[in-house]
Formats: sequence, structure tokens, C-alpha cells
Amino acid sequence: MQFGHQHADGTVTRVEGCIFGDPQDTGEVASVSKLLAPLTPKAIPCIGLNY
Repeated sequence: MQFGHQHADGTVTRVEGCIFGDPQDTGEVASVSKLLAPLTPKAIPCIGLNY
């Protein structure tokens, strides 16, 4: 899984670095198989044996 930048013409290029800081577009064209939300979870809440 990597981050990418979608351009106006529909192509996607790979991005290096922290997307929340100063990401750098590598110019390397990438193919997207599944689009995911760009976030880093701080906690993953689970409901189960808590009761």
C-alpha cells in the first residue's frame, strides 16, 4: 500500500514521504486497484469481550 497523487487527466503517480507533511511526487506512474482513505489510525476500537 502506498500513497499517490491523482492528476486531472486521470493518471496516478506515486508519492513519497509523509502525506501530512511535505510529500514528494516521484513521477512514477502507478495503477490503482483499490482506493483507500488517507489516514493513520491512532486507535482501533473493538467491541466484543468488553461486556
